[in-house]
Amino acid sequence: MECILAIDGGGSRTRCLAITRGAKIVGAAESGPSNHLLVGMEIAGKSIETAIAQAMSQAKLETADITCVSAGLAGVDYDGTGSVEMGEFP
Repeated sequence: MECILAIDGGGSRTRCLAITRGAKIVGAAESGPSNHLLVGMEIAGKSIETAIAQAMSQAKLETADITCVSAGLAGVDYDGTGSVEMGEFP
């Protein structure tokens, strides 16, 4: 099943939805904060990873099923400030 992961990463929580091409939500998860300016890179990365893993598990998805990832992340500005840092988490 081909899916998109939509991530909303903020200062208090991180949410991830797994959505099919037909716009059906097949997985949803929430984890801790992911604003690297507030909690640091280690916690931010872990929160994002946890939300993704839980949403994919709920939807029974494999990595190969993901065709696109879209993320709105606190701490990344419209001009790209902070994007390098957030691109570094494992």
